[in-house]
Amino acid sequence: MLIYRSFDALIYSKIPYLIACDISRERNPVCGRYANHVTAMQQWSEILRDWPAGIPTGYNISPGQIVPVVVGTVTMPMKWGLDPTWVKEAKLKYSTFNARVESAPQKPAFRQAWRRGQSCLVPALGFYEWRNEVSGKQPYFVCSSQGLPLVFAGLWDSGAGQSSFTILTQAANDSLSALHHRMPFILDTVYAQRWLEGDLKSVVEEQDFGPVNDLYYYPVSKEANNARNEGAQLIAPLDC
Repeated sequence: MLIYRSFDALIYSKIPYLIACDISRERNPVCGRYANHVTAMQQWSEILRDWPAGIPTGYNISPGQIVPVVVGTVTMPMKWGLDPTWVKEAKLKYSTFNARVESAPQKPAFRQAWRRGQSCLVPALGFYEWRNEVSGKQPYFVCSSQGLPLVFAGLWDSGAGQSSFTILTQAANDSLSALHHRMPFILDTVYAQRWLEGDLKSVVEEQDFGPVNDLYYYPVSKEANNARNEGAQLIAPLDC
């Protein structure tokens, strides 16, 4: 007889993981790849003071990779794609790399991390989005027009024998809606500090589009379409 240790575990076993995690059922989910080779901290130097703590960074980070994230005052290696504590083995075929900020507190895969205030920051140079065009699937790189780091709000947990995280998403602002209707939940330094301190509900209610109003995007090489490709050339503007 199989005994479930928690209601969440029971839910997880009985309904599709896609629904339990509130994973987008879109063909092109938001923020499925990003670049985190951040070297110029600028106003983030205090919060990201030990970044990346010797953990490898890159220009084409994809779900399943071990990458640096900030928890409290330290940078830690975590797998991108959250596994709740009640999961005993990683479900790699299911996508938990994104969670909608509007519904994460209620979804079985994320609500325990939310309730416990298991928040993290995910620093990035920018992220990739794709658009179907005449020439095929065209990647675009989204970044700060001022060259500032982008810091995504995340949740972490420790299921499947390792620490893992998800990137929270929100509705896209006007400047990005033509590319995708969702975008990462991006924080400024004040809200990032409060996020790390576990003030999740207030941050979500108060945060506006301030830190993302200077975002812009441009086409890049289709080399970025392959997650195995790596290097700074991936985020270079495409010669038109």
